[in-house]
Amino acid sequence: MNTPLICSFKPIKISKGLDDNEIIDIKAGGEFSVVVSRSRLSDSFEVHTFGCNLKGQLGIGEIRHVRNVTKVEALSNFTLKRNGKQEKVQVKQLACGNTHCIALLNIGYIMEWGDNEHGQMGNKKRSPAYSPIIVREFSEKDILGVFAGHNASGVILREEPPKKA
Repeated sequence: MNTPLICSFKPIKISKGLDDNEIIDIKAGGEFSVVVSRSRLSDSFEVHTFGCNLKGQLGIGEIRHVRNVTKVEALSNFTLKRNGKQEKVQVKQLACGNTHCIALLNIGYIMEWGDNEHGQMGNKKRSPAYSPIIVREFSEKDILGVFAGHNASGVILREEPPKKA
């Protein structure tokens, strides 16, 4: 049966592309979903998306609707060199707005992607990001969490102690 699913009134199992993965987190935005998982075969972390993608909210580098679970290569199975050594990077916390996403990584960085028409990414631009981008202004901060609303994003920071005069 190759007919696309239009509507279901009962829960359906989504396993294609996730069969060998343990689901760590799943979030939903407006007409799209994001899944964070760990591969049982390689112990690597992966991010998958599916659904509507008119504003780049799937983070797959292009604008097209995705019916099947699709890996976000920019957030899956990667390492980053910090302080002279390679560190395994994974999504620690994820939040989705209507057509954008924000992710806190285990190394303390933030990545965002999707719509930015209303300044959701906080980068003083109004252009969308079709693939996840690092938000550099928080790279030296102690980030406690991230959140997203319909057309807004936020970052919770640990308050720095006041500087002595």
